[in-house]
Parts: sequence; C-alpha cells; structure tokens
Amino acid sequence: DEQIEAFKQERINFFNEKLELNEAEADAFWPIYDDQFNRTMKLNDDEKNLLSYYSANAENLSVAETEETIKNYFEIQDKRHALKLQYHEKFVAAIGGKHSATINYSKA
Repeated sequence: DEQIEAFKQERINFFNEKLELNEAEADAFWPIYDDQFNRTMKLNDDEKNLLSYYSANAENLSVAETEETIKNYFEIQDKRHALKLQYHEKFVAAIGGKHSATINYSKA
C-alpha cells in the first residue's frame, strides 16, 4: 500500500535527520528499530482489540470478567514498558545513550 510505504519513508527520513547516523550506526539502528516498532504495533493491536471487546460487551460482563479485562489491560501496559526498557538497552549498545534518548522522546 502506497500510504504505508510513504509513512515508512517519512519515519526513515525523520530519524536519519534527527539522529545524524553514520552508515555503520544506521546499519545497527534500523533492524533494532524495526523490530521494536513491529512489537509495539502488536501491543497496540492487542490493546485496541481488548478495548473494543470491553466497549462492545461491558454491560454484559460479570464482575470477574470486567476485572480480568482490566488486568489484561494493565498487563499490556507492563509489556509496553518492558519493551521500551529492553530496546533502550539495545539502542544504547548499538548507537549510544544520547541517540537512544532521542528515539524515546521523539514521535515518528
């Protein structure tokens, strides 16, 4: 899809400009970033599906089912936080701490 490819190119341009990576750093960065991005998108999908399920079924859920849904929501949040920590360490190892901070505080 052209829109997805345009978004990917925009993201690449954004980080290449923001981080000013040399060729070796870029070679180390992009596989890590792409993996983190894909895993984050999976968590986003899981969260969206959970919230859609809850929204569609809230009135019919038992207290136990509601509590389970809330627990699952917080588990997704915990996984998202753990993922950020895990990939921060990978980025630090690959391209340094300053660049890792830029990644974590930039939105693209």
